[in-house]
Amino acid sequence: MARKKVRIESDAALISDAKKYYAAHPFGAAALRQPRIAIDRGRYVAYAGRSIKGGVVGFGTSVGSALHAFDDLYARTAWPRNRGPSKRASLKNAGTREL
Repeated sequence: MARKKVRIESDAALISDAKKYYAAHPFGAAALRQPRIAIDRGRYVAYAGRSIKGGVVGFGTSVGSALHAFDDLYARTAWPRNRGPSKRASLKNAGTREL
C-alpha cells in the first residue's frame, strides 16, 4: 500500500488558524519557532526540522490541536522532568552512613 504524500498547506484559513494560536500562546514554542504545517492522511501536522520523521512533531485533528501537541512535545524534549537524584549525588553519598 502506497503512502499518501504529505501536503504542506499554504491556504489562508490554515494560516489564519495558526496566527490565532500564536496570538493566544505568544510564548509557546509554536509561536516562537513557527513550525511548518502539513496535512498527512487527514491529520494536521506541525513540525520543525528537516522532515516529519526527524525533529519535533505535533499531530492533531485541527491546526490548533497540532500546534498544542507541538508545544507539549517541544517542552518535554527541551526540559525533561527531573528523574530523581543524579548519579553523581548517589555516588557521593554512597560512602557515608548516619550513626
